[in-house]
Amino acid sequence: MKKLSLAFFTSFILMILFLIISGGRGYTKDNLEYKSQVNTQKEMYYFENLQKSVVQIITVRNSGGSFGTGFFIDDKKTIVTNYHVVRDAEKIFITIREDEYAYRAKIVAFDEKNDIAIITSDDEFDYKKLPLSFDVKKNENIYTCGYSTNYTVTSGKVIDTNAQYKNNSYIDITNVVYSGNSGGPALNENGEVVGIVTLGDSVSTSLVPTYKLYDLIFNLGYSI
Repeated sequence: MKKLSLAFFTSFILMILFLIISGGRGYTKDNLEYKSQVNTQKEMYYFENLQKSVVQIITVRNSGGSFGTGFFIDDKKTIVTNYHVVRDAEKIFITIREDEYAYRAKIVAFDEKNDIAIITSDDEFDYKKLPLSFDVKKNENIYTCGYSTNYTVTSGKVIDTNAQYKNNSYIDITNVVYSGNSGGPALNENGEVVGIVTLGDSVSTSLVPTYKLYDLIFNLGYSI
């Protein structure tokens, strides 16, 4: 079956949770009191309203399993994530918050250099796409959404729109992210995705700009 009960994954997830650095500084229902009121209001909005747009990605490999994050970009169940999240996976599943099932997914295309993958699912479920934007400015507020120990939204600011690392360009932001956040969206104040969470630690985060996603999509002759 392509659609499996989430109970099937419970033991699997518990086994790999020890790989995750927990205790994030973003908005979860457990640490709301640590955030400023201004950021909390926006983070809470994204926490409550993106549950059908951001998915957890669960992968199964011979060497074990892992998970990451992805998000919908159109009305055809197209999901964007990092390539390293799904690379060499024998099976790929997605889960949507407050949905009791895990749905089978497959890779449609990928760009290894820019660490972008496009996946989709043949199953039927309720979801909502996120708009994309090329417009990102230094010092603007930015919000990242993804799955570490649970679904988390973090806030920060853009510190560089053209950061160079290993002959590639990224958007650097101050948001703190953790294992499992890879492939998640970074949104501006208008709810538009300006980048994909790719490199991160307890200090800062780097994003693949959305124009690189468009390059991959257009090279496929695909439209959104």
